[in-house]
Amino acid sequence: MAAQLNSSSNAKEGATNVDVEALSSNRTVASLRTENTFYARYENELIMQYKRTNFAGGFWYRSLLIIKGAIEYHDVFKVVEGIVYGTSLLRQAVAFSSDYQRGKRAAVRIFKLLLRKPKVIVDNNSGMKLKSLEGKVQFNN
Repeated sequence: MAAQLNSSSNAKEGATNVDVEALSSNRTVASLRTENTFYARYENELIMQYKRTNFAGGFWYRSLLIIKGAIEYHDVFKVVEGIVYGTSLLRQAVAFSSDYQRGKRAAVRIFKLLLRKPKVIVDNNSGMKLKSLEGKVQFNN
């Protein structure tokens, strides 16, 4: 419990440091247009605390449902495992989605290349044929 409180305090302290840094030099931040950078840093300081808070809220709500008899405790475990498994699969699928899109674009380019009609037809023997060819080649340094 003490570790959780200490972690929460550290997260708030880090976010406060970013906040103070941005506010104390607000003219510089505005002139360099780095508001989004400070916002991202502030958000990153609090992201783990948000996750822990959501996790704790989920436990509280599940225990409330069990106490009121709205759901049995073994069903809670089934739901939690289903959510964890589903999000794990979703995370893996999303990780490969950019590669999938790049592969689709590459396949489209390959098919365009294969279906392209050449400007010069090499199999055709018609056209002008030279009887003789003469010339000089001179190489310079």
